[in-house]
Amino acid sequence: MTRPMFALLLALPLAACGGGDAPTGNTATPKAAATESEFQAKVAALTPAERNGVFIRAIRDAGLNCQEVTESTKDKKPGMWAARCADGTGYAVQILPDGTATVFAPAGAR
Repeated sequence: MTRPMFALLLALPLAACGGGDAPTGNTATPKAAATESEFQAKVAALTPAERNGVFIRAIRDAGLNCQEVTESTKDKKPGMWAARCADGTGYAVQILPDGTATVFAPAGAR
């Protein structure tokens, strides 16, 4: 009597699978594109002069030399910006979702 009971127990999980019906199409939804956080959106909404002021502060807080940010352009990636100083040095500035700024300097920048 042990064998038939064991066989039945093995067959139960297979019965629960739906009998091997052909799989239907993929019903997974695609991952949403990355969106900006509230802080990132606020920086994007600033006037160019205000935004350049935010970026010069971030660059100087990183211990880098910049007398004036003359230009800033948004990257495709949320929170990423390119900032150019009056001396021509360019920096990448990342505004993180929590509002923290990270500055990426070119090699040799001080």
